Amino acid sequence: YGQEWRTEAGARGRSEPSLAGLVAKLNDISGLRWIRLMYCYPTKVTRELIEVIAGCERVVKYIDLPLQHADDDILRAMNRRGSADVYEKVISDLRAACPQIAVRTTFIVGFPGETEEEFERVLGFVERVRFDRLGAFVYSREQGTPAARLDKHVPRSVARTRYDRLMRLAQVISLERNRQLIGKRVEVLVEGATGDGMFGRSYRDAPEIDGLVYLPGSDAEPGSFVQAAIVDAAEYDLVGRCEC
Repeated sequence: YGQEWRTEAGARGRSEPSLAGLVAKLNDISGLRWIRLMYCYPTKVTRELIEVIAGCERVVKYIDLPLQHADDDILRAMNRRGSADVYEKVISDLRAACPQIAVRTTFIVGFPGETEEEFERVLGFVERVRFDRLGAFVYSREQGTPAARLDKHVPRSVARTRYDRLMRLAQVISLERNRQLIGKRVEVLVEGATGDGMFGRSYRDAPEIDGLVYLPGSDAEPGSFVQAAIVDAAEYDLVGRCEC
C-alpha cells in the first residue's frame, strides 16, 4: 500500500498523522509478519521513524531511499530537497540505530547538464556509503516535463557509459555485502519452485527489484517462512540450506 504521509507537525501546531506513527500502529497488528518501507524521501526520515524501524519487530530492517543523485547542483536542477551531506548523515543514523539494516537507493545518470565531475561525485558517494541494493536509470527526455526544457542534454552514449560504470561498482559492493552473510542464518519467505528446490526472499529483498535466496533440495511450501543457513553468494542472490 502506498500513501504520502506528513512527517512534521501540521499548520498552526495541529497534530498530523506521521509515517512513524502509522508504522508503529501497524506493528501492533498480530497478523502482519513483514512491514517494509519503500520510497522514503531521505529528508523525511525523522529520528522518530529511525527509532520505529530499529525497535519494531515486524518492521523489516530495510529502507528504500530514492536519492537520484549525489551532486548538489544536479539535485537542485532535479528539484530534489536535501544534499549529499544530508543524505549521508541519514544513512549513517539509520545504520547506527540498526546495524543490520539493508539500504536501497536509485540514481539517475545523464541528467541534463551532468558533467563528468558531477558524475564522479556519484561514484565517490556510492563508494563511501556502500549501499546494499542499488538501481540506476539513464535519463530519458520526456516532452512537457521541466527537465526537457533544460540545456546541455547529455549524449545517450555518454549517459549509457556512466550507467555501466555505476552498475559495475554497485555489483562489486553488493557481492561484498552478500558474502558477509555466508555462514549466517536468515529468515526466508518462500515464493516458488526451481528445478532443484525452492526460492524466496529475505528481509533484504523487496519484491521484483532485489535478489532472491535459492534453497536447493527444499520442498518448503510457498508462502511459508523458513530459516536458511547461507552457504554461497553472488552479486544479487544468495544460496541457503533450508533448516526446516
